[in-house]
Amino acid sequence: MRILADAGLVRAQRIGKFTCYKRIDAELRKLGRDLANL
Repeated sequence: MRILADAGLVRAQRIGKFTCYKRIDAELRKLGRDLANL
């Protein structure tokens, strides 16, 4: 998950000793389009 956060595909939020992640849909769609065009 850290790699995805570093790549800007998910947003990490620290809550106490836990880390919650939320996907960034626009960036994931862009990645999907880029991969489809390979």
